[in-house]
Amino acid sequence: MEKITFQCETITPMFLAGADGKTPELRPPSIKAAMRFWWRAMNGHLSLKDLKEKESEIFGGSGENEGRSKFSIRIKPIIEKEEDNLKVKLWDNKNNSVKSDFEGQGYLLYSKIMQKDNLPSYFSKTSFDVILSSHDKKIISEAATTFYYLSVFGSLGSRSRRGAGNFLIKEINDPERLFKKFELPDNLKNKSGIEVYLKQLLQDVNVKNNNNYNNNTFSNLTSASIFILDSQNSVEKCFELFGKTYKNFRSRSEPDYSTVKEYLRNGNISDNSTIEKAAMGLPINYRYRSLKGKSATIEGSVKKERERSASPLIFKIFPIKNGSNFEYYPLVIYFIRELLPNSEKIKLKDTNKKGQKPKLLNVPSNKIIEDFLSQLPNATEVTL
Repeated sequence: MEKITFQCETITPMFLAGADGKTPELRPPSIKAAMRFWWRAMNGHLSLKDLKEKESEIFGGSGENEGRSKFSIRIKPIIEKEEDNLKVKLWDNKNNSVKSDFEGQGYLLYSKIMQKDNLPSYFSKTSFDVILSSHDKKIISEAATTFYYLSVFGSLGSRSRRGAGNFLIKEINDPERLFKKFELPDNLKNKSGIEVYLKQLLQDVNVKNNNNYNNNTFSNLTSASIFILDSQNSVEKCFELFGKTYKNFRSRSEPDYSTVKEYLRNGNISDNSTIEKAAMGLPINYRYRSLKGKSATIEGSVKKERERSASPLIFKIFPIKNGSNFEYYPLVIYFIRELLPNSEKIKLKDTNKKGQKPKLLNVPSNKIIEDFLSQLPNATEVTL
């Protein structure tokens, strides 16, 4: 049996619950699910058929002849760092609002701090080991590479696209040298050093793409855009930079505000209309106090399984050790992908009129996302 151990530490709050839904618990299925996503993202050069076949060979599947996963994941006992409850930290009970010092973090993690029950989460600087094992050297090498990319570009748990669940690998125990180590460059002390490092990781993915084929029906790194922002001296400042920038942009009301309001008021909407913000993820909810609380929901497609669509934007924090301290670089990752398959529509529903047939609208372009990216302060884009 071949084995590789990753010694890890959380950077930002990690929202993962056990069977009772209240106790934080990091379980192998959660890690494997995240690894599946990033394995697909690393293999965007494959056709959908080849992707599914190769994925089932590594991770297993429920289909005929697919079988179990070829590798296993074990997690060593977690060593937690004691910290104040996140809601206590971010919420101002007197004013019944997010504390002004944490406006950005509160915006990004609002759904979590408003939960009635205690938050099932691990705080920053919580240590854990992830142990991958397999009888197949090729399989464990691919699994280890995938986990490494997950640590660099991804996160674990809920709100992982909004800065939660970030972790770093502190040490890799690989005595048989089964895993290709990605050596950190000597100049990984600033934004340009990080750019070189991330570019190398992307090139290692892209080298497999001999036919320059990009499957944009799902998120893949081959066609992703990555932006590095200026370093911050704390995780909290990264959250503020992300959150305030995103909140200010999302607060722009037009043209969607008037389009939806007119539809709720009299049912009128042009067949050529769309909802621009749908490109940033679905569903979207609108509620109008000026219309006595009338509300609407925008979802994806008439098919149940495509009503929801994750945001194509990921906010990630990249830590760099500088002497005895860390500097933190905010990253924005943009997956250029289809919101819905060709010919499908988004649907606008008046939630006050149950049983009413929803209005089908055109899928928006990605212009609103490009507008957001253009407003990122002093951003450096990683390009191949």
